[in-house]
Amino acid sequence: MTPVMICLKIAAYEAKILLRSWGFRIFALLGLILLGLLTAGIAAPSFAFPYYFRSLSGSVPLFSLKLFNVYQGIIVVFMATEFFKRDRRTDSTQVIFSRSFSNTSYILGKFLGVLGLFLLMNILVGVVTALIHLFISDAPFNPQAYLSYFLTLNLPTLVFLIGMSFVLAMVIRSQAAVILLGLAVSTLSLVVLGNKAYFIPDIFGFHTPLMYSDFIGLGNGAQLLQLRLPFVLLGLGFVFGTVLLAKRLRQSPLTTALSGALSVLLILSALALIFFHIQSNQGMDSLRRDLLAESRKYAEVPAVSVESCSLDVKFSGSVLSVTSEVLINNVHEKPAESLLLTLNPGLQVSRVTAGDSTLDFTREGHVLLIQPPEPLAPGAGISVRIEYSGTPLEAYCYPDIEGQNLRKPSKLGLYNVPKKYVFLSERFVHLTAESGWYPRAGIPLSHRFPGAVAHDFSLYTLSVQLPEGRAAVSQGLPEITESEGENIYTFRPKTPLPQISLTVGFFEERTLKVKEVEYKLFTLPGHDYFTSYFDAITEDLPKSITQLKDEFEV
Repeated sequence: MTPVMICLKIAAYEAKILLRSWGFRIFALLGLILLGLLTAGIAAPSFAFPYYFRSLSGSVPLFSLKLFNVYQGIIVVFMATEFFKRDRRTDSTQVIFSRSFSNTSYILGKFLGVLGLFLLMNILVGVVTALIHLFISDAPFNPQAYLSYFLTLNLPTLVFLIGMSFVLAMVIRSQAAVILLGLAVSTLSLVVLGNKAYFIPDIFGFHTPLMYSDFIGLGNGAQLLQLRLPFVLLGLGFVFGTVLLAKRLRQSPLTTALSGALSVLLILSALALIFFHIQSNQGMDSLRRDLLAESRKYAEVPAVSVESCSLDVKFSGSVLSVTSEVLINNVHEKPAESLLLTLNPGLQVSRVTAGDSTLDFTREGHVLLIQPPEPLAPGAGISVRIEYSGTPLEAYCYPDIEGQNLRKPSKLGLYNVPKKYVFLSERFVHLTAESGWYPRAGIPLSHRFPGAVAHDFSLYTLSVQLPEGRAAVSQGLPEITESEGENIYTFRPKTPLPQISLTVGFFEERTLKVKEVEYKLFTLPGHDYFTSYFDAITEDLPKSITQLKDEFEV
């Protein structure tokens, strides 16, 4: 029999023994009943739960799987160490160990048996939650949310706690002590340490920023990979390390050596990911400090004024390509030797021209200094063309806010929703002025706070080229033309604005015209649950909109 078959045989045997255990049966039945009743009660439309619970497709599965993850994480410590106690109590280990298999096959088989049984429980919980989601809740349903939560929440917790329990059981040799120590670690993670140190000690993912959105999926995928994958690697490293601690003669020295090498490699990989996560957060804080320092350096430089700004935008995945035509005026009494603009440091400027002339420019982080052909006289203007591309850095946004507060997730009941300030992907784009995605005159207001707060009011023109099926939303009504199988949205606001934003997605559009004013509503397909309520207010809706509009304009 091959080592793989032996491992699977041991796994099947361990799963059967655990399945016959009344402790596991009570745990499984009690968890399914309590969690099902709680989820059904909260997900029911009659329950006055906040709007975010009904509007997000990821809210129902996150509620259920998050609670179950804590529940199973505590119970798994008992179940994972049960076979050590059972083997010693029945004194059957010598009969088993006399068989021809390696320690690696034995430990891996036990691990897979426990893991497989708990994975089956997770599947059952997911199925029960999905049925409640489909037939009781009116929240949008997306199966990807269930898979995402399982991979980021439940699986890392299971693997880590099982591996940790195996090592502790081999070292301490007392199930009671292992259980107490495991519960102590779990309690510390849940109550004390989970939201500390960039969420690294959060074994259960209870405090980790996490929410699935139909717009962007898991918006902090890189952060989750750095936080949750180490638990999987550590758990597997502990399992292979248990092979070295097994009280049995080593049948295969080569297999044992490979298990030891794998254990060290997996644990070092987990530590490397944790180190990289810490470095990325500290690097972001360092970059923000540098940006503020650069802003202070140029804070006293007289800022020119942007009279108009034309933006021609194209997307390629997460890369933004823009050609900007900026009309700059010198509103000061002295000639301007250079033109001070700011642009997100993640966007690389490739060329700056004025008419047929190529202008020299320098970049210092987010600061863009352009040298005009000659000093710009007071009251004079110059039209500058700037070509740039790249991915805007979120570290640029709101540098006046402390880094810890910037990363702190939004607390919505049981949920910790990650904060995100730049959305740029094939599925969804949302760019605001704070992200610095287009050139603006002078130093950003947030860099000068509480200093000067003067705004430039500029005439904007925004042109966006998009594939069929995607729609763009910005200030002003769009003019839509076709070119080479793609749609070109052009926005020309009639009045000068302090800033402009851009949102792109696969939207459904609804239009209502009331007294020469056209109102548009953009929603994702399948997120129109509210339309059924319009039937009762169809006649009164224009009157209600007019009343609200008058109140806003007073």
